[in-house]
Amino acid sequence: MKKTVGVIGCGAIGSVIMDYLSKSKIEHLSLKTIYDIDEKKLSRFRDKYGDSVSSSLEELVSKVDLVVESAHVSVVRPAVELCIKERKDILVLSVGGLLECEDLFPRAEKNRVRIMAPSGAVSGIDAVKAASIGKIKRITLTTYKPPRGLEGVAYIEKKGINLNLIREDTEVFFGTVREAVKHFPKNINVAATVSLAAGQMRNMYVRIIASPLLATNVHELKVEGDQGIVITRTENVPSPINPKTSFMAVLSALRRLSDYEGHGLLVGT
Repeated sequence: MKKTVGVIGCGAIGSVIMDYLSKSKIEHLSLKTIYDIDEKKLSRFRDKYGDSVSSSLEELVSKVDLVVESAHVSVVRPAVELCIKERKDILVLSVGGLLECEDLFPRAEKNRVRIMAPSGAVSGIDAVKAASIGKIKRITLTTYKPPRGLEGVAYIEKKGINLNLIREDTEVFFGTVREAVKHFPKNINVAATVSLAAGQMRNMYVRIIASPLLATNVHELKVEGDQGIVITRTENVPSPINPKTSFMAVLSALRRLSDYEGHGLLVGT
């Protein structure tokens, strides 16, 4: 019997997941309902999905077996709390929001609720999880972004960095994960994913480089510990649906859904 899915957020990734599920491309899951706080955005999908549209977060969670959050970091905590209360599994794509939910994890475990986060736009997450069994001495995540990808960031403006004048790779930020989350809330899902996989924020540092020769994001991950040194580099291409979203992030979400309650051979996350 297929498990039912509710998708929160009808944006770049959410709309792809909705379409994928509605066409029965994952045999053990079916799209049941969708919800978005933006009524204008939601109205664009009413004709296509009709009665499948929920009027609130609470209504969506009550209708399904599995919730997919693809909206915004601010939605993560209330969505996770509802899922724990209703004993529903949840796949969180705004992974940065999970950094403010650590107190909820024991409750989720007690209620046998799965809070899942895909690997997203970075490679090496399985290696980080494996290394966390031993001792991780230092993690460095270096993210290269085209300058236009940093436009409108208050931290950049406060520092007086003129993105239009950058002609070569320029470090615009170096700090801890907490600092990165504070100053770059729209660009930090990858750092959050790495820190959650490692089970720690100490000894993890984030560098953000404005790179004028790039058209999209590149993530370099270096993990130093008892296991040795792991170095990965992920050069992302933009999603064909929305150039602001890495295609790998979309594919990672679909892969995680495909593996939900999987059987037979299972490799990695």
